[in-house]
Amino acid sequence: MENISQNITYLQGTNSRHPIDNTPNEAQLANMKFLGEYFDVLYGAMKEKLKDGVPKFMSITCMFRGKKVNALTPGASLTSLHLQGAAIDIDAIDGTGITNKMIFDYIKAHLPFTELIWEFGSAYPNGNPGWVHYGLLKGRENEKVVKIASKVLKKNSKGNVLKDKNGNTMYTTAYTRL
Repeated sequence: MENISQNITYLQGTNSRHPIDNTPNEAQLANMKFLGEYFDVLYGAMKEKLKDGVPKFMSITCMFRGKKVNALTPGASLTSLHLQGAAIDIDAIDGTGITNKMIFDYIKAHLPFTELIWEFGSAYPNGNPGWVHYGLLKGRENEKVVKIASKVLKKNSKGNVLKDKNGNTMYTTAYTRL
């Protein structure tokens, strides 16, 4: 299969930790390629900030998620742009000189986007997100919705913090729109 873009292989774009089919259809693949064009611009801009000899400075943790993969992904929305191949989660590699904040700030200032999410990490705007969600859907590229994702404790109706079957504290995701 051909690459999604100059800097995204087909395998990176469709990778899933679940052993089920995650093949995009033609429309989803077209969305992935559209987004890939702008990812390549971001990649080039971040690469210019590097010192010589740093081979890899960003990783793609998620791009396309089919319905079955999305259903198995904790916290995934039923309306996620990942389902359309129109979102990519990007994580800077520690120690390279590139940070997730740099990626977030560059997209916000220089690229079209449908949605941009500061995913967890430390406090916006001076901290560093855990990763960056970059959503871009053709025809909606100028919506520019910016959100901050944070974990919120799950509680029952009495206000007690909920635990899963293994005794781990349960969380839900809250989004604050800027």
